[in-house]
Amino acid sequence: MVFVFTVFGVLLLAGAPARWLVGLVFAGLLVVFGAVKLGVLKDYQIERFKAFTQQDQDTLGAAYNITQARIAIGNGGLTGTGLFKGTQTTGKFVPEQQTDFVFTVAGEELGLVGAGGIILLFGLLLWRTLRLAGRSPDLFGRLIAGGVACWFAFQTFVNIGMTLGIMPITGLPLPFVSYGGSAMFARVHTNVRLEDLLRGLIVQSGNDAAIAIAEGVAGTEDNFARMMNERAKQIGLTKSTFRNATGYGHPEQKATVREL
Repeated sequence: MVFVFTVFGVLLLAGAPARWLVGLVFAGLLVVFGAVKLGVLKDYQIERFKAFTQQDQDTLGAAYNITQARIAIGNGGLTGTGLFKGTQTTGKFVPEQQTDFVFTVAGEELGLVGAGGIILLFGLLLWRTLRLAGRSPDLFGRLIAGGVACWFAFQTFVNIGMTLGIMPITGLPLPFVSYGGSAMFARVHTNVRLEDLLRGLIVQSGNDAAIAIAEGVAGTEDNFARMMNERAKQIGLTKSTFRNATGYGHPEQKATVREL
């Protein structure tokens, strides 16, 4: 679900025609309808949706998680019960409170002030990410930053929303807060090497970001740029190799780049 929303956001940022986006929405609704009718969804998944639409029924069964989460957040009030003093949290009434329902711990022990602070921090993160997307000199950078913003925004909204009862329970963790979430970013750091990103930029002939990196090899005072320059040198990316590979600076040689 997060992947679908992220792809939709990237398509929107890429300027896909509105009719395509509307068509994708209708196609998605048809897939969901067909999955329900054909029995593709498992019983517990259907029960979760029923519990979401009928939260006052079966509070000790399918709606137990939603009920206990709302009680915990309501118990926190304005300033909370105090760290490690939440009765719902310490009594283990809220299930999976270290992962899926971690926001209920903040809501009960830190109250509206603490929980609201977490939401504000996420808002700041999204604002900065969207600002980076807006200031990106090329489409590639804009789509990457925009996709990350859509990913974080949707996953955060779903996680917090399901603890408040405004979204069905899906089992999505809260980014940067839920236990084990750092492993996701560790994998990204391990699998996506900086040199791969640099080479990917080079493949796009005339790409402004790649040009800036190549030109930056000459030197700059910015710490991040210096780090990028050092890594560029390590993989043999210099201003001359960039120009030779892309034909940048030679209008008659604007050929598609194969490889450095």
